[in-house]
Amino acid sequence: MKTIVNRSLLIVVLFATSATLSAGTIVSVDPNSTQTGQDVAVLIEGQGTHFEQGGGTSIWLSQGGQNIYAYGYYPYDDTSLVVWFDISNDAGTGLYDLNVYNDIDGTLTLHNGFMITPCNIVSVGPNSAQQGETLSVAITGQDTHFQQGSKTVWLSGFSQGSSTLYPKDAWTVDNTLLIAEFTFPNDVTTGLKDLNVHNDIDGTLTLYDGFTITPLNPVLTSITPNGAYQGQRLTVTITGQNTHFGQGTLTFQQGTSTTWFSQGTPTTSVVVWLTQGSSTIYSRNGGAPGNESVMARFDIPADANAGLWDVVVPTRREGRLTLQDGFTVAQPGDWTGDGKVNFLDFAVVANNWLKGTE
Repeated sequence: MKTIVNRSLLIVVLFATSATLSAGTIVSVDPNSTQTGQDVAVLIEGQGTHFEQGGGTSIWLSQGGQNIYAYGYYPYDDTSLVVWFDISNDAGTGLYDLNVYNDIDGTLTLHNGFMITPCNIVSVGPNSAQQGETLSVAITGQDTHFQQGSKTVWLSGFSQGSSTLYPKDAWTVDNTLLIAEFTFPNDVTTGLKDLNVHNDIDGTLTLYDGFTITPLNPVLTSITPNGAYQGQRLTVTITGQNTHFGQGTLTFQQGTSTTWFSQGTPTTSVVVWLTQGSSTIYSRNGGAPGNESVMARFDIPADANAGLWDVVVPTRREGRLTLQDGFTVAQPGDWTGDGKVNFLDFAVVANNWLKGTE
């Protein structure tokens, strides 16, 4: 009797073991990873499954409380199944369980069987530009396919709502590096913009608030020559950046007249001047041969203060532009421009004579 009982138990154990071994399982997924923003097809291989026979099939990826359901599938046979997933750009990354349900096999799960990795823009440099500027920017991606997919690049987030700014040109260095050349109109709206890259592999990738457009910053950069002696007459060229001198913007801004140099009130032909404290030297005349240059003729008074003077150019569009300490007035013979004639000036003269320079 004892032996019979043991034999019965053995039969029950063997039956249960056999039933467990023959239960359907998912054995592989190929590919077993993809990136955010991609539409991907995967092949699921099963063992002891009924993919073709089973009804009510449902396939999904799960991670915590997030589920991503397949939007299509096709069974080759009972153990092979092709599935299509559309992975959104904002899908959580990391490992997912792969789940397959049908009314024969029930729910089959391959734990941690699928990986979603980030596919995004990680940086853009430089990340800002001024109105009116033309600039090439380097866009760096992570796990992207810039070189493989056809590409479109644009900036969005302007005050006009759906308006966008496209580059003049864009080209790829490799799959993770893209160069785009933008020209920013003078009247383009300023502030933070979204940088977007689209291709047929990665979809649309966005670096939110990734680029800044700043207001146009016109400045004076130089004056040539940048100095003169007391009593000297000379013509100077003043150079600007992001200026519009040649578009009729120069205007004489009448200020407090000065008689310090016995010049009286300046005439309306004056367009630029030099200032040092309360003293002013107005140009005799001037003109603008281009948007970023001004020419003016000065008569430096014989009793003008020696030292550094500010250069001022007034305009209607940019306002009053100043090159601080841009011009030096020196005494005759003051070769060093330090405001006095001494042995250092004779050293400069001697050095020029040794070099054969008058």
